[in-house]
Amino acid sequence: MNILKLELTHFGKFHLKTITFTSGLNIVYGKNEAGKSTIHAFVRSMLFGIQDTEEGNERYSHYLPWETPHDFCGKMWIKKDDKVYRIERNFLRPQPTVRVFDDETGESLQPAKQHLRQILSVSLRQVILILSVLSS
Repeated sequence: MNILKLELTHFGKFHLKTITFTSGLNIVYGKNEAGKSTIHAFVRSMLFGIQDTEEGNERYSHYLPWETPHDFCGKMWIKKDDKVYRIERNFLRPQPTVRVFDDETGESLQPAKQHLRQILSVSLRQVILILSVLSS
């Protein structure tokens, strides 16, 4: 799976921010407080949501935009097996939503969470390894 593009509508310090990735290795770098951790949190939240746990509640509060809390959302384009998918999430509680689309046809893939799990098709072990690499 490759991440192609991120659209942070309103997430943390970012407002209407688009980040496009190229094929191969992409490195997100910048000075302190540039938003590297926010981008990591956005990717994680787009793929897995923001859980209703103590850690998730802290992340929710930390990244909820103050100026536009009603627009706490974003989009992400990923490619897997030569197919491009668009993931759209609204993180706003009490009813956060996720939608998954075939980006070529525009077809909404239902149920979204099930399709997202199939697209990601990673084991718990792989998730832990990925998160530990991203966190270091």
